[in-house]
Amino acid sequence: MKGALKRSPGNSKAFPVAIPKAPSFQVLRRQLESDQIHRVRIGFCESCLTIDDYAKLCKSIRHNTSLTHVEVGWELPRFVLLRLLDSITQLPSLESLSLIIYASLPKRLLRRLVSIPTLKHLELRNVTIGASPWKERLILNTTGNLSMASGTRQQASVLANCFSDSIESLHLVACDFGEKDIESFCAWTERRQRPLQDLGFAFSASIASECLARLCRRANCRLLDLTGCGLGDNDAFVLAQNLPKSKTIENLVVARNPLWGIGTDSSTPPSCPGFEEFLQVAFRVLKGLDLSCCELSEAQVDNILQKLTKKDTASSIESLTMFGIPKYCDKDNALLPQILRNNSVLKSLRIRPTADPYHNLLFSEEQVASIEESLVENYTIETLQLGHSSVLLDLLLGLNQAGRRYLRDQQPNVPVDWAKILARASLRPDVLFWLLRNGMDHITTGN
Repeated sequence: MKGALKRSPGNSKAFPVAIPKAPSFQVLRRQLESDQIHRVRIGFCESCLTIDDYAKLCKSIRHNTSLTHVEVGWELPRFVLLRLLDSITQLPSLESLSLIIYASLPKRLLRRLVSIPTLKHLELRNVTIGASPWKERLILNTTGNLSMASGTRQQASVLANCFSDSIESLHLVACDFGEKDIESFCAWTERRQRPLQDLGFAFSASIASECLARLCRRANCRLLDLTGCGLGDNDAFVLAQNLPKSKTIENLVVARNPLWGIGTDSSTPPSCPGFEEFLQVAFRVLKGLDLSCCELSEAQVDNILQKLTKKDTASSIESLTMFGIPKYCDKDNALLPQILRNNSVLKSLRIRPTADPYHNLLFSEEQVASIEESLVENYTIETLQLGHSSVLLDLLLGLNQAGRRYLRDQQPNVPVDWAKILARASLRPDVLFWLLRNGMDHITTGN
């Protein structure tokens, strides 16, 4: 079996040691050649593969007809990467493509990739248009002599007109776009017949206030992702002023942005009129909001949760995510039960003191019992991530996901598709049993 050679550890002499090739490589090739695989990841921790191995993989991919999801990593040599991407452009059923390569690509090749007619999801992570280190960067100047091109790198926005109309989710990560780039993408989304489901510019630190305002007003998308874009209180004010002007944006992700102000102590937050106005607008015009890791203080988190407790609130928020909040928010556990009892709009609430799933909020048995009692009367919320769960909490959330509300809210002229409800519940035997036991009269009559 072929393998790479390395120097034996603990020995100063060069001693060839064969590294067995991962058996999954041969399995992957057979699956590609026989069209038995739909997803593949290449370029991640594959140091044991040789150039010949990658060449065989490219050949297998070129003749594959079953692949729908492809993810390409940063560990590929450039000539291997270009050959692999050329093979990917020939896939007839490709729906999702993620290029996490941190490299520049030839313009013609990138155009072929972004214009694949079956593509639905596209992620470009710090991908630019540019030449390779030598031959591809040679251009012919006006005198007929060869010279090295300078400043040849371009942003992917120059190909905005070539992006496939089938794309539903576009994530451009760490691309650092300027005003002209944002303008190009906004114009492309406006020409689409349907809005994008997701449009992301995560970790693009160069988004200026003017670009932010243009995105809010003109981006034709349902979800706008601005994670880690360095947005401060002034940018929060810009969001507040322009979000109501959007015709399509329903969900906003502003995680990892110090919206309350840059360079201040979150334990004693200053007056942040921009952030406060942003919250008021967001709770009025958005359905989903993600404020994870925004360095919010305990008082700010409690203030946000307080907005969800009022019965007569005009809040339109259906999903709220706040990971990375202070550990001792809502110390008396008074806000969560109020939210569950009073809010009939909220469907998803996810809060945790850190982004680490193993660090959770602390609840006593009495507090858990209070949350369970409040959830019994809530037929709307389907996702409740507090870092703590119980058998009853899990059951009630599963029932709400399946459609427990139809047992209570009966409208005489509105038919209920019980077949679809029971199909959803079939994934959970305990949920299915409860619905059959408590809703048999409704199910048999079709009401």
